[in-house]
Amino acid sequence: MRRRLRVKFLAVGVRMASFNDADSDKDLTRITTMISDLRSAWIDLLSARCATDRLRARYSVQEMARFGERATLQKAVDAATAMCEYFTELRKQISSQN
Repeated sequence: MRRRLRVKFLAVGVRMASFNDADSDKDLTRITTMISDLRSAWIDLLSARCATDRLRARYSVQEMARFGERATLQKAVDAATAMCEYFTELRKQISSQN
């Protein structure tokens, strides 16, 4: 008995991804959710960038390092470092797929 394959397409930017496997509905839902999460994260990152720009405009790096609350500075640096590492890996993956 021949099984009929369903094919669904999802627009991702200018690329089209096709799904032929048995889990296509599950994959489509997961990818749609991922795109939504990525867009939400992008808004959060823009907000963080604006907050950073405000700090940069008001205080020098030397002032922040000298007078800033150590625990908060360390948490901010750790968070920024983790984001940088993640997005650097993502950039490498994007470059290798082009």
